[in-house]
Amino acid sequence: MTRIRTQLKKIAELQASGECEVSAATVTLPDDSANRSLPQQVQGVAERVTEMARHDLSKKIVSVSVKKTEKTSESENEHR
Repeated sequence: MTRIRTQLKKIAELQASGECEVSAATVTLPDDSANRSLPQQVQGVAERVTEMARHDLSKKIVSVSVKKTEKTSESENEHR
């Protein structure tokens, strides 16, 4: 993880555009993965990682929306 963080810190465009968070999670495989060919296993892992990333991003988007709404409400209350 340290190596990934170090590499990401070197990307100027990423530094200029905001925050970057690196985390790790266990990718669970289907029970029948031993019976699948290697390309099928790779595809299954790719699909699972994509699903996990989308789920995590959707939680962050909802969180950002809630924070923006809270800030907007606070700002409106200050102007009253």
